[in-house]
Amino acid sequence: MKSFLPRALMLLMTCFALAGVARADDVITAEEFVGNVSAMNIGIVNIAQTAIDQDDAGSEIRDFAERLKQDHQTMNSELQTLASSKQLKMADDADARGIANTAKLMVLSGDLFSESFINTQISAHERLIEYIEHAREQLNDDELTQFAKTKLPMLNSHLEMARQLQTMEPTQDQ
Repeated sequence: MKSFLPRALMLLMTCFALAGVARADDVITAEEFVGNVSAMNIGIVNIAQTAIDQDDAGSEIRDFAERLKQDHQTMNSELQTLASSKQLKMADDADARGIANTAKLMVLSGDLFSESFINTQISAHERLIEYIEHAREQLNDDELTQFAKTKLPMLNSHLEMARQLQTMEPTQDQ
């Protein structure tokens, strides 16, 4: 039994690792792109709203969260317009990571909340940027490929802002 548990855990970790990796030659369909990007955006918006609602979040955190919420809602609105024209369905909810991260943040407060929020946004934006860069090469839809290209500067800007916040000393405004 003791030898089974480590092997089972290793197998489980390997499955999770492989599930999140897209092969370089994978074609991304328009439907997959719309579903995945909209779900990741919803996750980022939900996490941002958690920071906005956090009583003891500093003003820098709240300001960043407001910017994320606005930009990602706009991004999803633009994606919705494209998706509707192509009769594609947007995600109804955040992806699994977005849901888990929102739940985790809801029980944190103070500096621990701020640190976790920033780290979560860095991770979420790295993931979304990586997916969109991959999609630029593998997406089978020219309009959505162009959409992806136009969103990268904004996403990279968000990532840079999060990294800058990560280096700042924690400050809480009441």
